[in-house]
Amino acid sequence: MSKNVFETFENLKLDEKISVKNFLTKEGTESAIKNVDVLKKAKELRLAIDTVGKSLVDAGILSKEVIKQGEGSYLPRLYLKYFGKNSNMGYTKQRKELPQDTKDFLGEIQDVSLLGSKAIEAPMSDIVRHGFFKKIAEDSNWNLKAGLIKFQGKDVSPLWLKDESDRIAREIRDGLRPSKDNKIIKEMDKLIDDANLNISKADLSLYKKIPETKHYGTLRGSYIRKEIADDIIGAGDFASKETSIAKSILGDGGLLTKGTKLWKMSKVHWIHQHK
Repeated sequence: MSKNVFETFENLKLDEKISVKNFLTKEGTESAIKNVDVLKKAKELRLAIDTVGKSLVDAGILSKEVIKQGEGSYLPRLYLKYFGKNSNMGYTKQRKELPQDTKDFLGEIQDVSLLGSKAIEAPMSDIVRHGFFKKIAEDSNWNLKAGLIKFQGKDVSPLWLKDESDRIAREIRDGLRPSKDNKIIKEMDKLIDDANLNISKADLSLYKKIPETKHYGTLRGSYIRKEIADDIIGAGDFASKETSIAKSILGDGGLLTKGTKLWKMSKVHWIHQHK
């Protein structure tokens, strides 16, 4: 999908690209796009981006509130200064509004072929990965179950729940929540302490701790069997870095390659189950 987006818009004239970008962000209207075929593709891209947003909610990566704010107008921002550098899950961070002179200094990228493909490729890779790790978390044969917490119907790591507890504490501090919600924090902290105690008592010789980055979703910082952890990490370095935008679309680090690696990872999980 992201490759198709790139190829669809890369050869447009500059004014056409700007018109499409403005339409996607609601800074302009569809009447500014004179080419009927381009307008059709722009509408398809807008729908695809919004659909990806809903999938991020379903995967538990972003909240409904965050997606609602950008629905119908979200498009990632890219800058030449950071072009090709690590921007793992940058779309999950709160966007800061920069003054125009700062954007000019950083070299804001206006090319909709890059912005549109980035809006699809990056979150879709995360959705696939999070779904895979969710399955690992649910399999007691391949994780330290006692070190996980059953929270709102899913297995999560103490680290993940601590992040959520800290978020609620900040919202109370900022006056966004009533003080009575401190009760929720206490309940969560009790679950976290119990899980950490279980980990401290467990024989971890057969397990490896998963990295604590957001790339591992609700599983981050938890313990899974060494053999599957080694295979997961060895299947690809997609969780450790991002390649340049163009390469992420077309090259060795592209979506198709990542998809193949994720497919291999799922096979690894199946093979270990049936040994």
